[in-house]
Amino acid sequence: MKILTVLAVVAFIACRNSDAEVAALPQDDVRDFPGIIVKVNSESYAIHSDPMFGAFQSFVPINLPGEFKIDQLRVTVSGKTQEIPPNVRLIGVPLKISSINMRN
Repeated sequence: MKILTVLAVVAFIACRNSDAEVAALPQDDVRDFPGIIVKVNSESYAIHSDPMFGAFQSFVPINLPGEFKIDQLRVTVSGKTQEIPPNVRLIGVPLKISSINMRN
């Protein structure tokens, strides 16, 4: 019974602080990421990881140049990840591109 009372008190204290602001995640550098441009719809593109290079990752390019808006184009990209806005669903992590190059 004492354990149940202690758990109830801890839960109450944790819930009381639920309105606290969530700390922003730090922006991460993405360097020489081997990816494939994927056309999501008529206006949106994503950069998915190339399956030849490991685990799946997906980025939503914020500033993808027009000449790279080609479905299934293989690229190497560098940039800085951005925070996902609250209550927004994206196909990947937003990425502000600093450099992008085509590759074979």
